[in-house]
Amino acid sequence: MNDKCDVHIVSKVKNRVNVLEERLQKQELEQGYRIKDIDHRILQCESQISANASALEAHHKVSVTDPNSVTDQGVCDEELIKQVKRKTTEEQDVETRKCNIIIYRAPEKRLKIQRYEKRMI
Repeated sequence: MNDKCDVHIVSKVKNRVNVLEERLQKQELEQGYRIKDIDHRILQCESQISANASALEAHHKVSVTDPNSVTDQGVCDEELIKQVKRKTTEEQDVETRKCNIIIYRAPEKRLKIQRYEKRMI
């Protein structure tokens, strides 16, 4: 090795490799901590979701007597769909009416009035 390259250059390369290995180990440790933190957050979210789901189930008790018919204490789905459609059509009507211009007591042109009066005579 002494014949092919300088000992000083070899020591520099070894130092660079050692520094890179240390950086890699630090990054792996940081990623491990981040993964553990993310797993912990996921578990918290899952527990909140399950708590919310159980609260919703308690709030909307669904009683199933016949597997083909499900009754709910609230409004059935078909009625909800009809209500939503009706509301959307009403909202669309309101939007189109907002664009309308209504003019009260607008004076007509005097010539049109005179022509109309002449026809009537």
